[in-house]
Amino acid sequence: MTNSRFLTFFFLLLIVPGILLTSCIKAGEDDPAISLRSRKSRMAGKWKVTKVNYSSIWDRIPVYVSRKIKFENGVFTYNSYSKDMGLQETRIDTSGNYEWNIEFSRSGSYDNLLMINGSKREVNGTWEFASRDSINMSSIGFLTDAGFFRELIPFFYQGKYYIKQLRHDKIVFFTNNDFSGGELVNMEIVLEPQ
Repeated sequence: MTNSRFLTFFFLLLIVPGILLTSCIKAGEDDPAISLRSRKSRMAGKWKVTKVNYSSIWDRIPVYVSRKIKFENGVFTYNSYSKDMGLQETRIDTSGNYEWNIEFSRSGSYDNLLMINGSKREVNGTWEFASRDSINMSSIGFLTDAGFFRELIPFFYQGKYYIKQLRHDKIVFFTNNDFSGGELVNMEIVLEPQ
C-alpha cells in the first residue's frame, strides 16, 4: 500500500506541474522558451506601438496599387502609387507624427487609440487567441478580431494576426496574406510597454 501511495504522489508531482505550465511554454517563434507568466498574462497590459511596417500590392485589372506605411519612433510615412488601364498614374507621399497606445485586458477586451497629427482615432473591442497549429506549436499563435487595425487604418488587413513574439516587454504581430482576390499584404507591428 505504501508503494502505491508513493507512485501516486510521484505521478502527481510530475504531471500536475506539466499541466499547469502548458500555457507558459513557447508558442511564437521568438517567444521565451519558458515563462512563468501565461500568454494571456503577457498580453494583458498597456502597450505603445513603436514600429509598423506595412506593404500591400493590389494587382487586379483594371488597377494596380502599391502602398507602403511605416510607423517608427513617433513618425509615420505613407507612400502610395496607383496606375489604371488608361495609364493614369497617381502618387501620394505624406508623413507626420503619431502616438499609438493599446490596452489589452485579461478578460479579452481592448482599447486601441491612435493619434496622427493630433487627429484621434479610437477602437474598442474584444480579442482572443485562436487555436494554434497542433503540429508546430512552437511557431504559431493567433490574435483575432474583425476590426482591430482596420478601423484605425481603413485598408489594414482585418482578421488573424500571427504572434511572432510575446514577452512581458515586447509583442510582435505579423500577417502576410493574399486576400480580396488579388491584394498581397505584409505587415509587422511591434508593441512595447507604456
